[in-house]
Amino acid sequence: MKKSVLIVRFSSLGDVVLTTGVIRELSTQLPELAIDVVTSKKFAEVFRNSPHIRNCFEVDTSQSAVQMALSRSA
Repeated sequence: MKKSVLIVRFSSLGDVVLTTGVIRELSTQLPELAIDVVTSKKFAEVFRNSPHIRNCFEVDTSQSAVQMALSRSA
């Protein structure tokens, strides 16, 4: 079974960009690892087309957690 890791990065464009190097190195050192990312919609483009990332999940961080939960249950 393939191992996977979820990387969560919501804020600070500089930190998001620096995370791409870590992801690239993880992928190079551990090619059997499936890497998924959760990030805010405004930063998703940084991760979306990376060959090192299996999935990029976008979250609308302009909403609170309560607002997101209520909108999904409606």
